[in-house]
Amino acid sequence: MSCIGFATLYSAAGGNVEPWAGRQMTRFAIGMAMLVAIALIDIRFWFKFAYVLYGLAFVALVAIEVATDLRILRMGAQRWLDLGVFQLQPSELMKVALVLVLARYFHGLSYEEVGRPTRLIWPTLLVLAPRRWLPSSPISARRSCW
Repeated sequence: MSCIGFATLYSAAGGNVEPWAGRQMTRFAIGMAMLVAIALIDIRFWFKFAYVLYGLAFVALVAIEVATDLRILRMGAQRWLDLGVFQLQPSELMKVALVLVLARYFHGLSYEEVGRPTRLIWPTLLVLAPRRWLPSSPISARRSCW
């Protein structure tokens, strides 16, 4: 799939790697290296720090809201945090963090506990809490049942 994208960018530039295909290949290589590095981290690390990652993602979502209110965002990027070296979209981080924290929560329950409705209160709150700060668009608003 990536090769098709590289070829399309190469073609769009008139048979030249610059300006688009070369940068896209570099980003792809960095992304693949990060994927391999993250995959090699022991699963117990992710289990241990799932709630911390969720908390950081939540704080980042709130930071976007504060930055929007204070009008300190640049170039119209309203849902991105500029960290200098790279930009981060906290809603994407929250998606991963939410999966990790829910997996950790349900992993700690016994088979009998999973069926109890009271055991669904905490995961429901974890899912609903960041909803206030997630970006909305006309497309996602139509799909949403909130």
